Amino acid sequence: MAGNITLENIQECRLACGFTGHAPRQLCIELVNGLKSANYLSTRNRIAIFLAQVFHESGGLENCEEMNCNPVAHESYMYDGKCFHGRGILQISHHYNYRAAGHGQGLGDSFFDNPSLVLSAKNSVSCALWFWRTNIIKDPDWCSPVL
Repeated sequence: MAGNITLENIQECRLACGFTGHAPRQLCIELVNGLKSANYLSTRNRIAIFLAQVFHESGGLENCEEMNCNPVAHESYMYDGKCFHGRGILQISHHYNYRAAGHGQGLGDSFFDNPSLVLSAKNSVSCALWFWRTNIIKDPDWCSPVL
């Protein structure tokens, strides 16, 4: 199912959700390619649930970095002198998630050492897919035939 998704489908979904601003083309391309390789997002409902969260977190793919983040107000984001606020299309936050995302993708501490790497289109999508694969899909109800 995900193998059939196109850039046009992503734009149609964004418009249906009320997002009319600019979504970076490269980010949309990476999202389409990522969805095609994500065999655990194998039904229309699973793809819709994933995209709903992505669009909610990123403002329809328009904001890949948490807006109005004040490190003083968000002390929990600070660790080792760096701010681990929300970045990427799912707004990965906190040092332990940055570290786990890198290790979970075979990249070691790369995101922990340089959190801004999550902002690239490729890493933003790969971190979102990693997060879903390791945190969301572990729920036994996720395997329901309805989803």
